[in-house]
Amino acid sequence: MKRVSYGRRPEMGTDAETLWFSDRPEEAKKLDSDVTWLEFANDAKLKKAWDRVRDRVLRDWKEKYPGTRPSAWWRLDAPRAKAGTFVNSSGFDLDPKGELPEPRRKLSGKGRPAWEVIALAPNLEYGLPLDWTVADSAEGAVKDFLMEGSVDSDDPPHYESQASYLRRHGLLTSEEANRSNFSHAILEGDEPCKPGCQCGRHGDKIGTRGKW
Repeated sequence: MKRVSYGRRPEMGTDAETLWFSDRPEEAKKLDSDVTWLEFANDAKLKKAWDRVRDRVLRDWKEKYPGTRPSAWWRLDAPRAKAGTFVNSSGFDLDPKGELPEPRRKLSGKGRPAWEVIALAPNLEYGLPLDWTVADSAEGAVKDFLMEGSVDSDDPPHYESQASYLRRHGLLTSEEANRSNFSHAILEGDEPCKPGCQCGRHGDKIGTRGKW
């Protein structure tokens, strides 16, 4: 994908931005082919664009997907993690200034985020870890990471739902709560998702926006 600098399109139309930040990038690109610059802007410029359309995006989003938030919200607006949240096996705090979003709470299941075992930056999507391992050794964790994760299908990790996270932080309105799904998000392996899948790690592909 061609990289386009932010400065080239400082006033991109809000319709394209709204679609982009609503996790509908392909539709956004149909309105403005240079919308791809959003993928490569630094956080400060990305947040400036998000600030322009945040209210519009969240108003529509809450109506369509109550109890959830788009990926931009998780990246830019979600409550920040406290120091000591992301600590690796050597006891090193990977986010001492609390700059990363607070992750959703793990409720049960085997395994842990790969960054707790190997030298890897925390990687979250919708508040859930993307890099997962069931290995105890660094060697095993590296293999899991290279194979795009490892989940014990007999005891997969269960995480709180997006709705539960929002309610815990006082960010869920009573109207939203009445239409939200509080079922656990369940991390699954890389096998194709089936109808009714409760996988919490694949985002739009299996309905993270609408369910989890």
